[in-house]
Formats: sequence, structure tokens, C-alpha cells
Amino acid sequence: MLGLSALGADAAGNRWMIGLEGMARSGQTQGDDTNWGMELTAAYRMNIGKIFFVRPYVGASYQRMARQYVPTPSDPKNYNIWSAVIGGDLGANIIAGLDVHTGPVMILPFDDFHPNHAGWRFGVGYTIWKFYVSAAFEKRITEADFDYDEYPNWVFGVHYMF
Repeated sequence: MLGLSALGADAAGNRWMIGLEGMARSGQTQGDDTNWGMELTAAYRMNIGKIFFVRPYVGASYQRMARQYVPTPSDPKNYNIWSAVIGGDLGANIIAGLDVHTGPVMILPFDDFHPNHAGWRFGVGYTIWKFYVSAAFEKRITEADFDYDEYPNWVFGVHYMF
């Protein structure tokens, strides 16, 4: 385990990263599996001293959401949303390979039907060799056509650093 931590600390230098992230909504119940998404991102991690780092990123996002309308909640309408993603994290390496990070994210849909919206992510990440595994909670900070709770808000990712 000590060897993996040493590899993690070495790989956490200034690096380009590409990542695939899956998103899910809190409190989903069985049979309500339409509120999910995927993101493909490119990022650059730049260390500030030995502890802190910044990580701006851009990418593309796909989200599939169900909107239940009030006289017929048993007949939800599904929405597929393709978007651009722009964000950034400020983080700290708390022990070898283990990070905490936070930062804004902006979602810019490619169509005119869905509005732009912003969120704030709080997360953790762990570096093993050239891979970075992360988990974050995203809190939406702008209101859109859907209720806040309907958006995917847990984000889990695997990133390759080169």
C-alpha cells in the first residue's frame, strides 16, 4: 500500500488529464433510473506549491432526465440533453495521492430548449500511478426548467493523466 501511495504522489504533478464521469441523482428509487448522465472531459492539473492545485476543465455532457407532470405522474417525459461543460477546481493534497477539491461548473446545452445552468462541486480524488479516481457532489446554483432535485448531482469519474 505504501508503494501505491508513493506512485500516487509522483503522478499528481502538473499533468493533462482526460476523464469519463458518470452522474446520478440522489434518492433515486427502484424503477426511476432515467435521471443519469455521462461527461467526457479534458483537464490540466497545475500544482501551486506542494499542497494546493487548480484544475480547469472542458468537455461534453449527456444527461437523460425524466420530468413528471402533475395530472399524470405515472407517464414521465424523458429529456436527452447534450451540453458543453466548463469548470474548474481548487484543491489540496491532504496526504500522498488523496485530494479534496471544490469549484464551479457551467453546463451549456447545445439546443435552445434547455437553459444554461451552473453548479458548485465538492469532491475527493485519489491518484494511483497515472489514474485519478474522483467522486463529487454537485449543488445546482441556478434554477432551470426542471426542479433542482431532478438533475444528476453525484459525479464519479476515472481520469487518465499524461
